[in-house]
Amino acid sequence: MFHAKLYISRAGESVSFLSGSFNLAGKALDSNTGLGNLEHGLYVKGAITEDVCKQALCRFDDFWKKAVCPSDDQVKRYRDSYADSRGKLSNLEAWVAARENSDINYWLFECNILEHNYSFGHLLLEKDCIAEWGEEITTGPCRKIIPDNRIKLGDQMLFLHTQSGSKKKVRDVCPGGQLPAVGAIVGTARVIAGTHASEKKPGQLAVSIQAVSELSNPVSLQDIRQNPGLKSMMLARNPQLSIQKVRPEEWSEILRMANGEKNQ
Repeated sequence: MFHAKLYISRAGESVSFLSGSFNLAGKALDSNTGLGNLEHGLYVKGAITEDVCKQALCRFDDFWKKAVCPSDDQVKRYRDSYADSRGKLSNLEAWVAARENSDINYWLFECNILEHNYSFGHLLLEKDCIAEWGEEITTGPCRKIIPDNRIKLGDQMLFLHTQSGSKKKVRDVCPGGQLPAVGAIVGTARVIAGTHASEKKPGQLAVSIQAVSELSNPVSLQDIRQNPGLKSMMLARNPQLSIQKVRPEEWSEILRMANGEKNQ
């Protein structure tokens, strides 16, 4: 999923280098953009005579010796590919602008793996991790939860797995035959296109969502019910609703639990 980078700075007999998956770009380094990126890297500083610094310099020299000048055709194909990717980024940039300039609503979307024949793992495998999500937002109970059925650009969502059959059937549906956590919140996503007419199902409404991250520690319904800070959360009281509003403080608490932090 990631390709490593190596950044080296040398001043006299001192060497500093960064190694990791991050890009030295504004959005990758700025934690305030709201893109949800969590980047990790290794920073080392030492004398040029130290083994780790020697290894880093040798590694860089090896790459440099293998470098070739791209042909005009390669440059053109890269330019065309970049222009195409910039068009795809327009939705994401619009999402960032919406988040910075308006109030965000938080939601919980329930996905019954067998009924939908779908899981968060499927969403992660979609092109650009984007999918249309829609049939539930037009059902009677959900109409009462969603004012005017408006889920807007910039909103964020928790992704809840449920099941209505055996574990074997769930495993058969999921990518790679993996058995995901069920009865639990397993990931987060962003809304990149608010409520609109479904492209796949005429006459129905839909939203377009993009996966942000898979939770390292899925948060189960039992965990939520045992947390005093979430006793008023709609999910704890009425888990049957397929779409639910989530309060900002509930959102923060769910993510805190997903990070493995203990109750205070």
